Amino acid sequence: MFWRTSSPLDADDEEWQLDCWGWLLRHFGGAAALRKRSLILPTRAFFTPSEEQGHAAASHYFGQVAAYFGIDAARFNLVPQQDSIDPVLGPLQVLQDAPREPAGTFSVSRGGAMTITYNPAIVPKPMKLIATFAHEICHPLLFSVPEEPPGGTEMEEFATDLAVTFFGFGIFNSNTAASFTQYRDTATGTQGWSFE
Repeated sequence: MFWRTSSPLDADDEEWQLDCWGWLLRHFGGAAALRKRSLILPTRAFFTPSEEQGHAAASHYFGQVAAYFGIDAARFNLVPQQDSIDPVLGPLQVLQDAPREPAGTFSVSRGGAMTITYNPAIVPKPMKLIATFAHEICHPLLFSVPEEPPGGTEMEEFATDLAVTFFGFGIFNSNTAASFTQYRDTATGTQGWSFE
């Protein structure tokens, strides 16, 4: 039989997810509001492709994501991060364990200005870019709740990931959770598959 009869999660993780879903339902309109939400899909019916590149393309997609949350994109400063370090230094030199920039970040200044940054390397990957923007937009929504998520502040990132699904963007998160890509590294003479 191909069907599993038990959860793929361990008991503690399953209990936390159920508690977190309850927490999200309590603070974001309950089951009635959840039923009214759309499942946001990676199709042209939901997202018009950008004719631009770089920051203009990122802004284009960010505006569409913000609209699905019912939030004015102008409330945020959208800022590209600095380019990541290129680990290939030369034909025989590759920097091992080079630091990698996060896909995105969210911050609030003392004056209340909200900033979302994104890694420019993901702009040509709209699925990952949209997943990143949905995640970062969820941060201020969750911070607006006076009650901490189940498990406290150390579980905020996990609660934010779950909120992405709650607000309709779960397919983007699941489709970008891991990706396999073929690579060829001329500096080291290697080729194969990489996992990200």
